[in-house]
Amino acid sequence: RSDEKLLSVFREGVVYGAGIGPGVYDIHSPRIPSKEEIADDFALFRGTRPPRRPKKRPRTLQRQIDSLCPGFCLADVTPETYRIEER
Repeated sequence: RSDEKLLSVFREGVVYGAGIGPGVYDIHSPRIPSKEEIADDFALFRGTRPPRRPKKRPRTLQRQIDSLCPGFCLADVTPETYRIEER
């Protein structure tokens, strides 16, 4: 909403609480920008284009997450997956 007026503040290293920062939008935002607009904002803020692929988590961190939420990777498995058709 601020049309990047605050980007200079974030470049200076000012840290805001509550997850506020460039590129953070909530459900009450009047408009969510397109992917191209987000990439342009990222380039304006960081000076480089965003990476094509997201960074992978370190293996130890991924193992901790898997131990806390063991079935998280199975979110798309449903009872329909294992339905047996009767003949």
